[in-house]
Amino acid sequence: MLAPAESCPREPGPARQDTFDHAGALLAHNHLNAITNGEGVAACMAFDTGDAPGQRLACAVLQPLLQIPPERAVNDACTNLDAIHAAHGPKDDPVACHIACMRAVTPRRIGRDDEWIPHNASGVYSMSEPAYLDVKLGPLERARDLVGRMTLEEKVSQVVHDAGAIPRLGVPAYNWWNECLHGVGRAGVATVFPQAIALAATWNPDLMEHVAVAISDEARAKHHEAVRRDGHSGWYTGLTFWSPNVNIFRDPRWGRGQETYGEDPYLTAVMGVRFVRGLQGPDPSRPKVIATPKHYAVHSGPESLRHGFDARVSMRDLHETYLPAFRACIVEGRAGSIMPAYNRTNGEACAASPALLEDILRGAWGFRGYVVSDCGAIDDIYRHHGLAASREEASALAVRAGCDLNCGDTFCGLSGAVLTGLLSEAELDRAAIQLFHARFSLGMFDPPVLPVPDAPRSRSA
Repeated sequence: MLAPAESCPREPGPARQDTFDHAGALLAHNHLNAITNGEGVAACMAFDTGDAPGQRLACAVLQPLLQIPPERAVNDACTNLDAIHAAHGPKDDPVACHIACMRAVTPRRIGRDDEWIPHNASGVYSMSEPAYLDVKLGPLERARDLVGRMTLEEKVSQVVHDAGAIPRLGVPAYNWWNECLHGVGRAGVATVFPQAIALAATWNPDLMEHVAVAISDEARAKHHEAVRRDGHSGWYTGLTFWSPNVNIFRDPRWGRGQETYGEDPYLTAVMGVRFVRGLQGPDPSRPKVIATPKHYAVHSGPESLRHGFDARVSMRDLHETYLPAFRACIVEGRAGSIMPAYNRTNGEACAASPALLEDILRGAWGFRGYVVSDCGAIDDIYRHHGLAASREEASALAVRAGCDLNCGDTFCGLSGAVLTGLLSEAELDRAAIQLFHARFSLGMFDPPVLPVPDAPRSRSA
């Protein structure tokens, strides 16, 4: 792991609503009526032919309007227009008023296909409680509703490991990085079990699961104590754990072998599954914590070369040696997350590999959880692997391949990737929804069923 990076700045890139030039804002406002006449595509094409960057950004903001019944979109906007003018647009400054209107009338999907509302930077116009706060709804429906209310910059702030708070939506800050390889790590006093290689040497899967249950009990207690004390959990007191390490350890010169279960694919698979089950509990749809098998896949070779190394492996060795433990953890253990390796495997960066993330993981194995990069791995895609020219391009490659969360801050470039067309906002939405699906599944937005009393504390004799 690398040292943690700062989370995305609150304005990580050019904010779409605030970077219109006057011509772009006026064009966007004046062409709203064209969309009601079914001319929205032509209007956007007209915007994009202009030289002014504001015109192109105006097109980007109007694009969501083209995906809904146009009459409803503009009627909803016009209904609120007088109030918007009064609240956001000085009447003696027409250009400022146009820009304010564009901020406020851009629709965002908030749930079912027929639910659309206008929003602006200060909040959401809604007559009822938002669906994401309704505990009777499922985690996925709540996640879609919440992400649908976010601005582009807010979405980007949520796909880095040190996710910032969104006060207007009641979203607390959350740090996804937590460790529990053989006990809850770096979070104060905790039970320390033997290293992973020693646990594997017991050849006792039942014992392994009992160990993981004890770890997850302590993890939950530490998380709830942090939330009660600080209002949110901090670094290492969350519920998303980057364990177990199910890499195959064939050569002691590779380093960090003590984190693994050794060189045998079968033993590693069995122990990995039981560790995942012990952490997550009996119901994977409502996990106690989320387990993250790592480092997927063929994380082999000298530790010092991992950021630029290309692990070349035959298809037979890949499927007989390096993949079985990961497959078992996902298919049998139903792990809610997975972490790709730093290296390339057969030429593709593991964190942006269509073969590993799309074809095998989500395709053949049916994985429905989220994918988190190792720390700095997205940076490696363009700095060391040479597979992209910029952080925006590297981030877009990773998200498009199925990586949802970045340990680091490279994904802060996703704002620029969306605005320049390297990635669609719908693809970014998919990643953010995966992450909030996990947080809702963990109960992070649910009120406690019962008051939690102060935990008993030991007293010195």
